[in-house]
Amino acid sequence: WSYSCIFVVVDSLADLSVYFVGSGNGFCTIGFCVVVGFDVDVPVLLPNNDDRRYRQWNIVRKPSSNAAIFFMRDGSGSMDNTKCDIVSDIAYWLDLFIASYYKKTESVYIWHDEKAKEVSKDKFYKDRMGGGTMCSSALNLMKKLIRKGGRFDPSKWNIYAFYFGDGENWGDDNKKFTDIIKQHFTPEVVNLFGSVQVLAYGSDTLKAQIDKDLKDAKNVRSTEVKR
Repeated sequence: WSYSCIFVVVDSLADLSVYFVGSGNGFCTIGFCVVVGFDVDVPVLLPNNDDRRYRQWNIVRKPSSNAAIFFMRDGSGSMDNTKCDIVSDIAYWLDLFIASYYKKTESVYIWHDEKAKEVSKDKFYKDRMGGGTMCSSALNLMKKLIRKGGRFDPSKWNIYAFYFGDGENWGDDNKKFTDIIKQHFTPEVVNLFGSVQVLAYGSDTLKAQIDKDLKDAKNVRSTEVKR
Protein backbone atom coordinates (compact mmCIF):
# COMPACT_ATOMS: atom_id res chain seq x y z
CA TRP A 1 0.00 0.00 0.00
CA SER A 2 0.92 3.60 -0.53
CA TYR A 3 -0.76 6.52 1.19
CA SER A 4 -0.92 10.26 0.93
CA CYS A 5 -0.50 12.08 4.23
CA ILE A 6 -2.49 15.17 5.15
CA PHE A 7 -2.37 17.28 8.32
CA VAL A 8 -5.71 18.66 9.37
CA VAL A 9 -6.10 21.43 11.94
CA VAL A 10 -9.55 21.77 13.46
CA ASP A 11 -10.95 24.07 16.12
CA SER A 12 -12.47 21.22 18.09
CA LEU A 13 -12.98 17.48 17.95
CA ALA A 14 -16.57 18.16 16.95
CA ASP A 15 -15.26 19.27 13.55
CA LEU A 16 -13.66 15.87 12.94
CA SER A 17 -15.56 12.57 12.90
CA VAL A 18 -14.72 9.08 11.65
CA TYR A 19 -17.78 7.64 9.97
CA PHE A 20 -16.43 4.33 8.64
CA VAL A 21 -13.67 1.98 9.60
CA GLY A 22 -12.66 -0.67 7.11
CA SER A 23 -10.26 -3.58 7.08
CA GLY A 24 -6.53 -3.05 7.19
CA ASN A 25 -3.24 -4.88 6.98
CA GLY A 26 -3.08 -6.17 10.57
CA PHE A 27 -1.18 -3.16 11.82
CA CYS A 28 -3.89 -0.58 11.29
CA THR A 29 -7.43 -0.05 10.06
CA ILE A 30 -8.63 2.38 7.44
CA GLY A 31 -10.93 5.19 8.42
CA PHE A 32 -12.62 8.02 6.54
CA CYS A 33 -13.16 11.40 8.19
CA VAL A 34 -15.71 14.06 7.44
CA VAL A 35 -13.79 17.30 7.94
CA VAL A 36 -15.44 20.70 7.95
CA GLY A 37 -14.08 22.73 5.03
CA PHE A 38 -13.17 19.72 2.84
CA ASP A 39 -15.29 18.78 -0.18
CA VAL A 40 -14.19 15.14 -0.10
CA ASP A 41 -13.78 12.66 2.73
CA VAL A 42 -10.28 12.40 4.15
CA PRO A 43 -8.76 8.90 4.51
CA VAL A 44 -6.85 8.22 7.74
CA LEU A 45 -4.94 5.32 9.25
CA LEU A 46 -5.86 4.27 12.77
CA PRO A 47 -3.11 2.17 14.46
CA ASN A 48 -4.34 -0.96 16.21
CA ASN A 49 -3.63 -1.20 19.92
CA ASP A 50 -1.91 -4.56 19.49
CA ASP A 51 0.48 -3.25 16.85
CA ARG A 52 4.02 -3.41 18.19
CA ARG A 53 5.57 -1.08 15.64
CA TYR A 54 2.97 1.67 15.84
CA ARG A 55 1.75 1.04 19.36
CA GLN A 56 -0.35 3.82 20.84
CA TRP A 57 0.72 4.85 24.31
CA ASN A 58 -1.42 4.92 27.41
CA ILE A 59 -0.87 7.68 29.95
CA VAL A 60 -0.67 6.19 33.42
CA ARG A 61 -0.55 8.70 36.24
CA LYS A 62 1.25 7.50 39.34
CA PRO A 63 1.13 10.34 41.84
CA SER A 64 3.77 10.07 44.52
CA SER A 65 2.51 10.47 48.03
CA ASN A 66 5.03 13.03 49.30
CA ALA A 67 6.74 16.12 47.94
CA ALA A 68 8.84 18.58 49.92
CA ILE A 69 9.34 22.00 48.31
CA PHE A 70 12.15 24.15 49.69
CA PHE A 71 11.91 27.87 49.07
CA MET A 72 15.08 29.79 49.96
CA ARG A 73 15.56 33.52 49.60
CA ASP A 74 18.19 36.13 50.18
CA GLY A 75 17.01 38.58 52.82
CA SER A 76 20.10 40.80 52.85
CA GLY A 77 20.18 44.57 52.55
CA SER A 78 20.41 44.57 48.76
CA MET A 79 17.02 42.87 48.41
CA ASP A 80 14.71 45.87 48.16
CA ASN A 81 10.91 45.79 48.02
CA THR A 82 10.76 45.42 44.25
CA LYS A 83 13.04 42.37 44.27
CA CYS A 84 11.16 40.83 47.19
CA ASP A 85 7.82 41.29 45.46
CA ILE A 86 9.12 39.51 42.35
CA VAL A 87 10.43 36.63 44.47
CA SER A 88 7.08 36.33 46.26
CA ASP A 89 5.13 36.18 42.99
CA ILE A 90 7.34 33.47 41.45
CA ALA A 91 7.48 31.36 44.62
CA TYR A 92 3.71 31.49 45.03
CA TRP A 93 3.01 30.06 41.57
CA LEU A 94 5.76 27.45 41.83
CA ASP A 95 4.24 26.25 45.08
CA LEU A 96 0.80 25.84 43.48
CA PHE A 97 2.16 24.18 40.34
CA ILE A 98 4.20 21.47 42.06
CA ALA A 99 1.51 20.80 44.67
CA SER A 100 -0.92 19.93 41.87
CA TYR A 101 1.15 16.83 41.00
CA TYR A 102 1.26 15.22 44.44
CA LYS A 103 -1.22 13.94 46.99
CA LYS A 104 0.68 15.52 49.85
CA THR A 105 3.15 18.41 49.81
CA GLU A 106 5.04 20.25 52.49
CA SER A 107 6.64 23.60 51.80
CA VAL A 108 9.71 24.66 53.75
CA TYR A 109 10.64 28.34 53.83
CA ILE A 110 14.23 29.41 54.49
CA TRP A 111 15.30 33.04 54.84
CA HIS A 112 18.93 34.13 55.11
CA ASP A 113 21.31 37.04 55.36
CA GLU A 114 24.65 35.95 56.86
CA LYS A 115 22.81 33.12 58.62
CA ALA A 116 19.87 31.00 57.51
CA LYS A 117 16.77 30.14 59.45
CA GLU A 118 13.52 28.34 58.75
CA VAL A 119 10.60 30.74 58.88
CA SER A 120 6.84 30.64 58.49
CA LYS A 121 5.21 31.13 55.10
CA ASP A 122 4.02 34.55 56.22
CA LYS A 123 7.51 35.69 57.21
CA PHE A 124 9.02 34.31 54.02
CA TYR A 125 6.72 36.43 51.90
CA LYS A 126 6.59 39.55 54.06
CA ASP A 127 9.98 39.97 55.77
CA ARG A 128 12.24 42.38 53.94
CA MET A 129 15.79 43.66 54.31
CA GLY A 130 18.34 42.24 56.71
CA GLY A 131 22.15 42.41 56.94
CA GLY A 132 24.95 40.90 54.86
CA THR A 133 24.88 37.93 52.51
CA MET A 134 25.98 34.30 52.82
CA CYS A 135 23.97 32.32 50.25
CA SER A 136 25.46 28.95 51.13
CA SER A 137 23.97 29.19 54.62
CA ALA A 138 20.53 28.42 53.15
CA LEU A 139 21.82 25.28 51.44
CA ASN A 140 23.58 24.12 54.59
CA LEU A 141 20.31 24.36 56.49
CA MET A 142 18.43 22.48 53.76
CA LYS A 143 21.14 19.81 53.75
CA LYS A 144 20.47 19.11 57.43
CA LEU A 145 16.73 18.81 56.81
CA ILE A 146 17.04 16.25 53.99
CA ARG A 147 19.64 13.92 55.45
CA LYS A 148 18.88 10.21 55.58
CA GLY A 149 16.59 9.37 58.48
CA GLY A 150 15.81 13.04 59.00
CA ARG A 151 12.71 15.13 58.59
CA PHE A 152 12.70 14.86 54.79
CA ASP A 153 14.47 11.60 54.01
CA PRO A 154 15.06 11.56 50.20
CA SER A 155 14.02 7.90 50.08
CA LYS A 156 10.54 8.93 51.24
CA TRP A 157 10.14 12.39 49.73
CA ASN A 158 10.30 13.93 46.28
CA ILE A 159 12.42 17.00 46.95
CA TYR A 160 12.34 20.27 45.03
CA ALA A 161 14.44 23.31 45.89
CA PHE A 162 14.28 26.89 44.65
CA TYR A 163 16.70 29.63 45.57
CA PHE A 164 15.92 33.32 45.02
CA GLY A 165 18.38 36.20 45.22
CA ASP A 166 19.84 39.15 43.38
CA GLY A 167 23.15 37.46 42.58
CA GLU A 168 25.18 39.29 45.23
CA ASN A 169 27.17 37.20 47.69
CA TRP A 170 30.10 37.41 50.06
CA GLY A 171 33.68 36.60 49.01
CA ASP A 172 34.17 33.06 47.76
CA ASP A 173 30.74 31.87 48.89
CA ASN A 174 29.50 31.40 45.32
CA LYS A 175 31.90 28.46 44.97
CA LYS A 176 30.77 27.02 48.30
CA PHE A 177 27.20 27.30 47.08
CA THR A 178 27.80 25.28 43.92
CA ASP A 179 29.97 22.73 45.74
CA ILE A 180 27.11 21.91 48.11
CA ILE A 181 24.76 21.33 45.17
CA LYS A 182 27.31 19.21 43.35
CA GLN A 183 28.11 17.03 46.36
CA HIS A 184 24.84 16.83 48.25
CA PHE A 185 21.95 17.72 45.93
CA THR A 186 22.47 15.11 43.22
CA PRO A 187 19.51 13.88 41.09
CA GLU A 188 19.14 10.89 43.42
CA VAL A 189 18.49 13.29 46.30
CA VAL A 190 16.86 16.39 44.77
CA ASN A 191 14.48 16.11 41.83
CA LEU A 192 15.07 19.69 40.76
CA PHE A 193 17.17 22.58 42.02
CA GLY A 194 16.16 25.91 40.53
CA SER A 195 17.91 29.24 40.97
CA VAL A 196 16.14 32.49 40.16
CA GLN A 197 18.24 35.63 40.01
CA VAL A 198 16.34 38.90 40.29
CA LEU A 199 17.47 42.31 38.99
CA ALA A 200 21.20 41.68 39.36
CA TYR A 201 23.96 44.25 38.96
CA GLY A 202 27.04 43.28 36.95
CA SER A 203 28.08 39.88 35.64
CA ASP A 204 30.08 38.40 38.53
CA THR A 205 27.00 36.88 40.11
CA LEU A 206 25.84 33.67 41.76
CA LYS A 207 24.04 32.67 38.56
CA ALA A 208 27.26 33.00 36.59
CA GLN A 209 28.96 30.61 39.03
CA ILE A 210 26.06 28.15 38.81
CA ASP A 211 26.08 28.23 35.02
CA LYS A 212 29.83 27.62 35.01
CA ASP A 213 30.12 24.90 37.65
CA LEU A 214 26.83 23.07 37.14
CA LYS A 215 26.23 23.32 33.41
CA ASP A 216 26.18 19.51 33.10
CA ALA A 217 24.03 18.85 36.17
CA LYS A 218 20.82 17.22 34.98
CA ASN A 219 18.68 18.44 37.86
CA VAL A 220 19.87 22.07 38.07
CA ARG A 221 18.29 24.98 36.23
CA SER A 222 18.99 28.70 36.55
CA THR A 223 17.17 31.71 35.19
CA GLU A 224 16.96 35.42 35.87
CA VAL A 225 14.66 38.39 35.85
CA LYS A 226 16.63 41.17 34.18
CA ARG A 227 16.44 44.92 34.61
